[in-house]
Amino acid sequence: ENINGPTVLCSCCSICLLFVFSHRVKSKDSLFRTVVGSLGPLVVVILSIILMYCLTSFHGEVIEGNGTKAKYFDSLYHIRYVGPIPSGLPSTSNPFTPITDFRGFAELLQNVLPVALIGFMEAMTIALTVARRTGHGKVIPQNELLGLGSCNV
Repeated sequence: ENINGPTVLCSCCSICLLFVFSHRVKSKDSLFRTVVGSLGPLVVVILSIILMYCLTSFHGEVIEGNGTKAKYFDSLYHIRYVGPIPSGLPSTSNPFTPITDFRGFAELLQNVLPVALIGFMEAMTIALTVARRTGHGKVIPQNELLGLGSCNV
């Protein structure tokens, strides 16, 4: 009941296009395979953007029940897209303001901790792969954490 058919269809078409790019690339020479294989996802994204632009531009705007304007394509098929992106930079704020409300801290920690662990595992995987390929010795996890921390400052 929560599955949107047109969204699933668009996703499946994008995945099929990616498979076509990877399958066609295997039969070509090395340079062509490298260039086309790495550009396949970019081509799929560009084609998706063009398709959504054409479909939303083709249909006019309608007023929904709550008074907001929506593209007819979005209202008809319920495929969500980003829409207009505001220009310019966001306003600045002081990052060192003291935290006075700790009620949302536990919920924030629940969401941040898995992302941090995934980032650490990704960094360790990349470090181990590079160490194996270059013939370097062992990877020190503390150094990886120090590198991740310094990159995020």
